[in-house]
Parts: sequence; structure tokens; C-alpha cells
Amino acid sequence: MNEKDKIRIRHILDAIAEIEEYTQSFTEEKFIEHRLVRNATVRQFEIIGEAANALSPEFTADYPDIPWRILVDFRNVLIHQYFGVNFKQVFKVIQEELPELKINLLQIKV
Repeated sequence: MNEKDKIRIRHILDAIAEIEEYTQSFTEEKFIEHRLVRNATVRQFEIIGEAANALSPEFTADYPDIPWRILVDFRNVLIHQYFGVNFKQVFKVIQEELPELKINLLQIKV
């Protein structure tokens, strides 16, 4: 693993930690109502997608079980479809997908 890939994985893990901090005591309803937290969370997902997109092909090939393309695509939806973001879906991703992503990334030695 090259140094740039290590840095990007760290950025992804940092962004996950930020999302966890922002939303730790939130219900879906509270998340949807809290504009500042929603916007901060979306920003962290953008960082995750940007970092995933910048990883080397060699690195991502070594970890095919991590949905790199989905991370990038989610970022693209958030940025380009900002006027139509489904915050219920974002909260679902936080609850159902982010914990597994974090576990998988923590298993990578960076």
C-alpha cells in the first residue's frame, strides 16, 4: 500500500468518526429535522467518496469486498442531486452501511 492510499483510508475513517459523532444520539426524525447535522453529515460522505475515488486501482483491487464504487456513486448523488437528497436514505446508510464499512476499513493495516 502506498502512502497516498494510507492517507485516504485515514480520511475515510476520520469522516466516519465525524458522522458517528454528529448522529450518535439522533433518531431518523431528529436527523431529518436538524439541518446543520444533515449538512455536516453530507459533507463527510462527500469526503468519503472523494477519498475512495482517489485510491489507487491496485489498492481497491486488493479489497474487493469494500464497495468502493458505491461510495463514489453516493458522493456523486449527494453533490449533483443536492436538491433531491433523500435524508431518510442517508440516515439508513448511517445506521446500516457505515458500521460495516468502518469494520472493514479498520482491518486494513494503515
